[in-house]
Amino acid sequence: MPPAHACNACKRRKVSHPSTRRSQSVRSIPIDSGQDDHTLDGTTDYTFQSLVSPQSLPPPGAESARRDSSHGLDFYPDPAHVHSTLQATAGALLSPEPIADAVRKCVDFFAQYQFPNTPVVHEPTLRAAALLITAEHVPPFASLISSASDFHQQVSYLRKFTLATALCASVMSVLPDRPPSQRVLLAASFLSASRAMLRRYEEHDLEHPDSTSLVIRMWHSAAMQNSTGKVGTSYHYHAEAAYLAQRMRLYNEMSVQEHPKLEVPSLRTSFWLLYLADKTSAVLQSRPPILNEQFFKREFTLLENGHDDNFLLDPSRKVNENSLESRLLVGFHLKRRIWAAAANLLDDGEPAVERIRRVGTILLHLVDNAENATIERVARSQFDNLLDLLSQLDSKASDELAGGL
Repeated sequence: MPPAHACNACKRRKVSHPSTRRSQSVRSIPIDSGQDDHTLDGTTDYTFQSLVSPQSLPPPGAESARRDSSHGLDFYPDPAHVHSTLQATAGALLSPEPIADAVRKCVDFFAQYQFPNTPVVHEPTLRAAALLITAEHVPPFASLISSASDFHQQVSYLRKFTLATALCASVMSVLPDRPPSQRVLLAASFLSASRAMLRRYEEHDLEHPDSTSLVIRMWHSAAMQNSTGKVGTSYHYHAEAAYLAQRMRLYNEMSVQEHPKLEVPSLRTSFWLLYLADKTSAVLQSRPPILNEQFFKREFTLLENGHDDNFLLDPSRKVNENSLESRLLVGFHLKRRIWAAAANLLDDGEPAVERIRRVGTILLHLVDNAENATIERVARSQFDNLLDLLSQLDSKASDELAGGL
């Protein structure tokens, strides 16, 4: 019977038996651990090649997203795998409709219906990015990544793909012409692909954010909220975008102007949209504010519209003629100012009501401890008038004061 342990000679040579080596393949792992592994026809097998296989290593001399990893290990699927898995899963869900048509519809739906409320992206750039999903009129996605001249060009492709899939996830989650069950699965497929691709360059993205860094996270937030109802996860993505905007000092006009000219209008409107969301949550008292102007009041110089900003909508498209974009931005900023005014009214109004409540407390004390009937009658009359005023304001102070009667 062979010994249960290595012989002394083997120990000295430090030789391990081939059978003890671990397998270098992992099976049945979804592209995004944060999402349910939705199956198609009962089986979906996300099979990864070796995480350290030669095919996954960068070419000699090229920088890799792996350099951003804290530990030098790469546990995420490579970009080509994310792309091919999305085409397989989304293609099966959409069949017989081509995935190219579905992606094009998402971009058209955004430009026509969602842009007025979220004017945050350059339309020609978005349409070009959408081609990376379908590989129409461009080389295969895997070829683009492998042929990238340097790390920054590779990140540029990854950002475009992540942006386009984030848009599709957000739009698919609300698209009215699809059954709800298909809508949820499609949104989950595009969202999983977008999140997986973001993780390929996330550390670089956090260190060197641009407009896509904000827009991608806002669309992830919208898709998560609409398709899963996970409020906490949705808010986390939104908060990440808001923190990045604050760190980029987008509240300051000079800071915004330091970015490339094509980026400026998208950064500007992205900040105002995040600011609008903050004011809305303040009015609804649903979550604490992040972009609180009290922290940067002296530097809050961002203009609503730049004097020489580029257009976000494609001016070559007939539907965008006759100053459509400028008129849409008027409505966008009007909505922002309304919510900001409501939030400021609550901030400034409740302290004033609190002071009225204190006066009411004094009057109530006089009613209970009046030295004569005249003082009691006058104090009660004033107190009743004050209580009527507070009840009309519908303030929490009126409830507290009425409870003292």
